[in-house]
Amino acid sequence: MALTRINNQALTGITAAGLPSGTILQVKQASSSTKIELQSEVFVDCLSLSITPSATTSKFLISTFVTGYTQSANGGAIRIMRDATEILDPNNLNSSNQHYYSYHGSTSAYPTFTVSHLDTPSTTSTITYKIQMCRYGAGTGNVWFNGGGANQGSTSSFTVMEIAG
Repeated sequence: MALTRINNQALTGITAAGLPSGTILQVKQASSSTKIELQSEVFVDCLSLSITPSATTSKFLISTFVTGYTQSANGGAIRIMRDATEILDPNNLNSSNQHYYSYHGSTSAYPTFTVSHLDTPSTTSTITYKIQMCRYGAGTGNVWFNGGGANQGSTSSFTVMEIAG
């Protein structure tokens, strides 16, 4: 017998609202191998993508794989933005938000920022998610998104999955 209905909906009439909670509705990914030199503690856009929620009850799982390079006595920090709203802020250590930064003392390092964050935007309007990065620390060296120097490079990415609420 062939499957003709899901949750009492004909297969041709299935909508996100009719799918069980936890169903993955859509997946988008952004990636870049462009190097960006970060010379201050001001966040810079490094990756972005837009996604239109299927329902106001949708949740969004954001996963990052961001690589960098830090020079002498500096670290790097990333944050995740939903449009103009911070949803993960590593610099505001007194906030209730989650924090993410990497600091390696006086040595140079190649930090990787792997973060998972669940967002509940409660909208059906298009959302733009951004990964931003900045230098973190008072050292004299700089920090790079995707590696530094002439021969050092890598690729960073982030994935956003819409999940039925």
